[in-house]
Amino acid sequence: PIHGRVFNFWRDASHPLGIWRWTTEAEYRKPNPAWTTAIDLDALSKADGRKWVWKGANCLEPAQRVCLIRLSDGGEDATTIREFDVEKGEFVEGGFAFPTAKQNEAWLDADTVLLARDWGAGTSTTSGYPFIVKALKRGQSLSQAVEVYRGAPTDQGNMTPIALADGAGNRAVFVQRALTYFESEFWWISPGGPKRLPLPGKSGLLGMIDGNLIVSVNEGWRSGDLTMPAGSVISFRLADLRSGHALRPVSIFAPNSRQSVNDVTVIRSRVLVTISDNVRSRVVAYRPGLRGWTSKRVFLPDNATIGVSASVSSDNAYFTVTSFLEPTTLWEANVTDALPRKIKALPPQFDASNLVTEQLQATSTDGTKIPYFIVHRKDMPLDGSTPTIMTGYGGFEVSMVPAYSASYGKLWLERGGSYAIANIRGGGEFGPAWHEAGRKTKRQIVYDDFAAIARDIFARTYSSPQTLCIY
Repeated sequence: PIHGRVFNFWRDASHPLGIWRWTTEAEYRKPNPAWTTAIDLDALSKADGRKWVWKGANCLEPAQRVCLIRLSDGGEDATTIREFDVEKGEFVEGGFAFPTAKQNEAWLDADTVLLARDWGAGTSTTSGYPFIVKALKRGQSLSQAVEVYRGAPTDQGNMTPIALADGAGNRAVFVQRALTYFESEFWWISPGGPKRLPLPGKSGLLGMIDGNLIVSVNEGWRSGDLTMPAGSVISFRLADLRSGHALRPVSIFAPNSRQSVNDVTVIRSRVLVTISDNVRSRVVAYRPGLRGWTSKRVFLPDNATIGVSASVSSDNAYFTVTSFLEPTTLWEANVTDALPRKIKALPPQFDASNLVTEQLQATSTDGTKIPYFIVHRKDMPLDGSTPTIMTGYGGFEVSMVPAYSASYGKLWLERGGSYAIANIRGGGEFGPAWHEAGRKTKRQIVYDDFAAIARDIFARTYSSPQTLCIY
């Protein structure tokens, strides 16, 4: 949702590079909504003599009237940035326009943008990323930009300006300095200059609601009287930051050993936390109050993977729900007072009437219980003869979650095969600790987990060494 409309990016045979288009929320609920094209990349590419690839839109919150459009020539990492007026449906004449570079931007206000990019010799890290952030006023050239923050050439990751706004009119701008792939510093761009936030290296700024900064803490951390396990979601008061008082963290969600946070979406009056609870998605709406945060579950289908799309300007949210046996469905709800309702569904691509999904667990070499999903026919013979494909990942805190696959369903499951997904350590199924358990010198346990699941499948006679394929 942008500026009270529903936007999406669409590609088909007539538009191979794609169109950015919109419709109204009422129209979107119809089976075949009428769409209005905002940007036609094929036409724009022809006019500019480029092959533009869509890289997203960064809109000025909370009104979202203007957006900074990111375009890549041929799909390279470097992008070109142009200002677009959503209401008029056209690029802003004389508006912000930044030439091609590896760059990141954030709106400071309607007439000022913070920009991290290559500013010339000696302004990129040894990894090729910008480490200097400057403020650029409307109408100024790049050479007139004023430096607001500087990292170091040895920084390993991107320098990223972050602009946060909420429905109450609060605004704050920060810079994320990525020291390594996993660790960052966060700096508030205050009227008196940059001030570092007292956050652990493995954390993230997620949004703002009613003057509360929403933060993820991805390592165990203690601040004052509050002890936060890795994977927690907490809040700070923006007023404390502005007044110079010590930040007092308040817990929003703290995971147990079999939970993790998949996503956090901040809307006008709620924080929507998508929780993986034993590798099953749950969405919980949190509301700030005088006595802390209160919660209410958003009831959506179980045994599924859930995605959330929403805006800080509204309490309306859209939820995509998918599972191994049901294609993606779209649900809508005003989370303050209404239950979700299904408004769209993709057609099924295979016959799932005789199929079932089970979630089981195996015991690894150190005694840890390792969950896995297996999809098979309801009448599968328990003699080890069923051909089974088994896969996993176990790296980079990536979770293997329920997903609908037309090819597996039609070509494998319908024909009597079974399909297993292993939730091994190294991934993100149970948060940062699950990931850390399979890193570096502990890598062997990831393979032990995977082998333990295969042996569990054999012990249940769902498959056998002769009929199991792994990748």
